[in-house]
Amino acid sequence: MIERLSAIALLLLTAHALWVHASAGEVEPLEVVALEALWAPVLLRAPCDKRALLVVFAGFSGYFLPRLIPYDAFLKLAITDVIFNNYVLRPLGVEMKVTNGEIVIFYDQRPYAVYAVGCSSLRSGAFLALMPLAARGSLGRRLLAAALGYLLSYPFNALRVAAIVVAGEALGADPFLAHLLVSPLASVLIATLIMVVQELVLPGYLEEVSEGVECLLKLAKPWWRSRST
Repeated sequence: MIERLSAIALLLLTAHALWVHASAGEVEPLEVVALEALWAPVLLRAPCDKRALLVVFAGFSGYFLPRLIPYDAFLKLAITDVIFNNYVLRPLGVEMKVTNGEIVIFYDQRPYAVYAVGCSSLRSGAFLALMPLAARGSLGRRLLAAALGYLLSYPFNALRVAAIVVAGEALGADPFLAHLLVSPLASVLIATLIMVVQELVLPGYLEEVSEGVECLLKLAKPWWRSRST
């Protein structure tokens, strides 16, 4: 029972966190701690492939734990994002600058939006690197798949930022609405594409991800439905 309740709470809190991020916001650190803690009974007691669940847990951790990085440290770590993104984005009139202790996105030389932890490759890179590391396969293949996930997150994340800004300007939408309209779909497409590339060097990886997600969803199924099937 405790693993079922934990899985339900985990999915509800995850849905909330993803909505906050889609709205260009950040969840509170305590929510991140709660998300991680809820995984403990799921991993320990779920009646399914623990390795597949571990892969999904690694993805959750990679996605949410960077939120706990102190902002001063984030500014230093994200400088690689700024350098790489500017190389890709400047031809489109988009540029990033560290201004007054924040990373600010400029469009056509005017401030457009703040570049937060959730926007950075610290999150997408960790998410895409940790999952294959937790999967089955030789260490060499897992390391290669992790490296591909991390490195590919940089150019694709730059393209995601460009899509948000350019689409927002074309539609006359403010940064909040532009992020809400473009970022979720772009993020799903990018993650899927990169994971397909990782599957090429780590066969069976996508199947493990699918099994882990399926197990989590089945575990969270309402008790009256699970008893009738």
